[in-house]
Amino acid sequence: MIFPSNVTDEIKCSLILLSKSEIYNPNTQYNIYISNNDFRYRIIGPDLTNGSFARTNIFNNIVLRNCNQSFQICFSNSKEYNERSLSGLIAHEITHCKYT
Repeated sequence: MIFPSNVTDEIKCSLILLSKSEIYNPNTQYNIYISNNDFRYRIIGPDLTNGSFARTNIFNNIVLRNCNQSFQICFSNSKEYNERSLSGLIAHEITHCKYT
């Protein structure tokens, strides 16, 4: 999938946020997927909280649950605290990935 340019800008913003961290490695690659389909998102793996924004795995895959790409906002199923910026969410999820 090719992301719209505004999403690409959000990913670049995520990397700028991460570059300030001592755990950041510019040589690590990540695969970022946007599901926007709750059924497909649940197939990827168990969602123990039923309210998560995204999932990561040991292969540096990041799957985002539901994003409004035109406004760069991601949503969870939680009753509160259910919106995050796309750049902030990607930066957060990358911190869950392994660093090689």
